[in-house]
Amino acid sequence: MDAQYFSQLPNDVQEWAQNIEAHCGFDISVRREPRRHTACEFGPGYARILLPNNGVLRPESGFHELSHLDRFLVKGIGQLVPVGSALHAPEAAFTKLDNALEHIAFVGAEVARFPGRNDYWCEIIRRELQRLPGAAMDKNDRKMWTLVLNAFFAIANLQAVATVEELQQAIHRYLNVGEVEDFVATVRDRLEDKLTLSQFICGKWGFQLHTVGLNCIDVASGSEFVTPLG
Repeated sequence: MDAQYFSQLPNDVQEWAQNIEAHCGFDISVRREPRRHTACEFGPGYARILLPNNGVLRPESGFHELSHLDRFLVKGIGQLVPVGSALHAPEAAFTKLDNALEHIAFVGAEVARFPGRNDYWCEIIRRELQRLPGAAMDKNDRKMWTLVLNAFFAIANLQAVATVEELQQAIHRYLNVGEVEDFVATVRDRLEDKLTLSQFICGKWGFQLHTVGLNCIDVASGSEFVTPLG
């Protein structure tokens, strides 16, 4: 990583970045773009952190993007992607859903390392609540299950009693307690296996499983492959 940005990270996060680079066999590059938030992009032979134009790599943002890179490039965990031509949602929908699943996996560690991120994530969830339609949602509505997934995320990762209560009140307008408990129990059981977790979640979202897959990257061979969910 460029020294200019590397120096903006705490020592433990610097060491983690170096370990990721050593595993991958290439440097993590950093690029400034006209964007509001830090992000990352990656492939078999590259990893890149994308910064807003101010060029500031905040330690907590660096930790977040390194968490993504570690899971996709070091651990080889797949990323949800559309497969084939029979698409029933724009690719951005898969990216958003994949982000939600990934965040459940590591934001708890992020908040533990940077406690200020607790308020950041609570605010994001509140914004999601504000986007909900006023009318009742059908149980097959993707927004419905996104809401439940956000609740699971909050309970699993945040010290946020008020936010959890807001989520629970919103959920119980549409689902009974048993339906929510069944959903949460299934997600919890599948957290360590992204394939079966993705199959369950994508089914709830109404996706046809043969048109969704997990794109996995093998940095050792410089290759990637897609495993369809069904």
